[in-house]
Amino acid sequence: MRRSVTDGCFWAGMMGFGEQFIQAFVLSLALGERAAALVATLPTLIGATLALATPWAVRKLGSHKRWTVWCAGLQAAAFIPLVVAALVGAMPAWLAFTVLGLYYFGGLGAGVAWSTWISSLVPAGERPHFFSFRNRMIWIVQLFSIFAAGFALERFGSSAFAARLNEYLPGTTPTLLAFALVLTIAGVCRGVSTYLLSRIGEPVPLPAGHRAVPIPELVSRLRHGPDARLIMYFLLVSMATNVSLGFLSPFVLGQSTLAQPKEYWALVMGAMMLGRIAVLFPLGDVIVRHGSRQIMMAAAVGITLVHALYLLTAPASGLIAELGRGLGPGWGAASRVLTEHPALVYVVGVQFVAGVLYAAFDLTSWLLLVRHTRDSERTSMITLCWFGFNVFGFLGTLVGTGVLSGFKVPGTGEPGTPTQFTYEGYMWVFGASTLARLLTLLPLFTWVRKLPEE
Repeated sequence: MRRSVTDGCFWAGMMGFGEQFIQAFVLSLALGERAAALVATLPTLIGATLALATPWAVRKLGSHKRWTVWCAGLQAAAFIPLVVAALVGAMPAWLAFTVLGLYYFGGLGAGVAWSTWISSLVPAGERPHFFSFRNRMIWIVQLFSIFAAGFALERFGSSAFAARLNEYLPGTTPTLLAFALVLTIAGVCRGVSTYLLSRIGEPVPLPAGHRAVPIPELVSRLRHGPDARLIMYFLLVSMATNVSLGFLSPFVLGQSTLAQPKEYWALVMGAMMLGRIAVLFPLGDVIVRHGSRQIMMAAAVGITLVHALYLLTAPASGLIAELGRGLGPGWGAASRVLTEHPALVYVVGVQFVAGVLYAAFDLTSWLLLVRHTRDSERTSMITLCWFGFNVFGFLGTLVGTGVLSGFKVPGTGEPGTPTQFTYEGYMWVFGASTLARLLTLLPLFTWVRKLPEE
């Protein structure tokens, strides 16, 4: 299982150097804030649709491992056109979404098959401890990768070498050249991850009675099936979360009230990673003691509340700035940071708390999904779950986009000018997401609470 942990660490390197900065990369290509928000859901919807072929492909290949390796290789190759776009300085929106759709297809196709494959390698009783350890290592690597990528974007993008290189590539910018560097590293990381996956054994290539579950059958199970009800709850959570999820990056990077350089996005996302790492140290023991269901329910309630904290960004920033001024010069850098960047300090704090809650929710929800799906149906059920997850997530983004469209900054959105939105518009989006999250508590306490515990 050490190879699985190492594979996960290289996958995390791809995430830290690549996926976490895709929205910022789209913004640097001047495709607009709306395109940056859609990047969070539309390509994943394309990828999830293509990944519906996973149960069929696994059956044809006779192996979950083989399909996982092929899809991981496709995901690594998808970085090549992104690097080329950064070098030439442009990429049409349709091509960007197509490439990213293939990228997410590779990731989702690999992830679905990997879930069934890895569940055959790790006994049920060892899963909480093993996956809490594996996830902890993944988030540690991802945290360092995010900061390394942020450092590279800042330093390389402003270096004399990038300026000289820009003379030979006049169509691009030093910032985009820095993105070319980090995206190349991300692609290499996924390539190494693909090789490691190919070296892991597969004791059960196909579970006995392997079958695909038709969508009508899945819907009919909502009346009594714990697997269908659990999946439906996840879909509703996805929709509620994505009302605002895709707009966090434009909110932090583009709002004049925050006025943060783009490299600070690494700090914002790094705070969430740090929160994930912190909670994963004791999480395995906590899950064994209290059960996945109880921990997931507690995390779900906490996530609902943490989304509401973004509504308090302005007043909280004012209080933090006052605190910084009250500390006086004796506090040095701490006083200066609180005074000059109060909104950043607040968002980083919220992201840390969100990281704690999301780490607990993600691990326990995956354990519950594996626990409540049959071995013979798991690949099909997780495929349908991910497809629905992305469909509902896309619908949530459309809701957020619709809310935000009424708050466009005057004079933006003209040909050649990216559309920008007001601070109040983002507050309405975060408020809508919080309300939607509150509504998901109903199925949480009626369906999920009744699930049999491990």
